[in-house]
Amino acid sequence: PPFRIKLKDDDKYPVQDVTIIKELNRQCKLNLTYGRMSTSDNDRHFLLYCHTTSQFETLLFLVVLDIPTQWNVQNFRDELKERFKTIIKGERLFVKGGRAILIIRVDFSSNKELSEILKNKRILLDDNNTAYTIESYVPPTRILRCYICQQYDDHVAAHCPNKDKPICFKCGQQHNYNPECQNEICCAHCKKTTTWQEIQIVL
Repeated sequence: PPFRIKLKDDDKYPVQDVTIIKELNRQCKLNLTYGRMSTSDNDRHFLLYCHTTSQFETLLFLVVLDIPTQWNVQNFRDELKERFKTIIKGERLFVKGGRAILIIRVDFSSNKELSEILKNKRILLDDNNTAYTIESYVPPTRILRCYICQQYDDHVAAHCPNKDKPICFKCGQQHNYNPECQNEICCAHCKKTTTWQEIQIVL
């Protein structure tokens, strides 16, 4: 999801999105490439998107594979921390239903140390090559969606500027969503009709 920057005085900001990005990069010493304007509830915001782990520090994670579910996660983390001082947390991952899997997510406070480990594609427990396979951590996809007007990646229902013009996500027509809607199923974006089974396959 993007960072949302609220603009207090619209007249003071450039019209072109790329001009705003250039100014942010210059003032804040960043290296951003994508952002866009958004309007909701008569307020204007600039949506700022990051594209690297160095820009988005919450992605300072990796996952360690094939770790038995019987192992104590905190003990394993402490063993790793003796070698990698910037490790701050270890957490077992679970699948739907609460079943533990053979993967532990490890959190770092340093992108430099994390990057070096990822290059090696394994994490060493000691100098005698007690090593475990690792991968980059890919967080669950979180799509910003408005359930009133069906827009994506712009705002949520609480800030929808089109509250008086709701769109049914089932048929794509302008009316409040009704689970008993009998209209033909139609995408609110591409306006193509399809079957519910096909939609489920895509999702």
